[in-house]
Amino acid sequence: SLFKQLNKNIDKFKLVNIKSINSEFREGFLSESPYDLIFIDNPLEKFPKNIYDQLNSNNGRMIMIDKINEDFGKGVLITKNKEKI
Repeated sequence: SLFKQLNKNIDKFKLVNIKSINSEFREGFLSESPYDLIFIDNPLEKFPKNIYDQLNSNNGRMIMIDKINEDFGKGVLITKNKEKI
C-alpha cells in the first residue's frame, strides 16, 4: 500500500525524472544505473557494494533512513565522488 501511495504522490505532484522500484533493494536496479540519487527507506547496517557501484561517480548520492527506535529515525546522506564514498 505504501508503494501505491508513493506512485500516487509522484503523479499528484507531477514529479518527473523519478523511477520508483518495488523489488529487493539489496540488489539495486542495475539496468538503469548510474543514478544521481538513490533513496532507500529500509535501512541496513552495511549496504552491498553493488548499491554503491550504481551511484553516479560525479557526486551521486544515496539517502537512507536509519531507524533509531520505534518512534525515531535519522536521515543519512552518502555521497560518491569518483570512486570514494
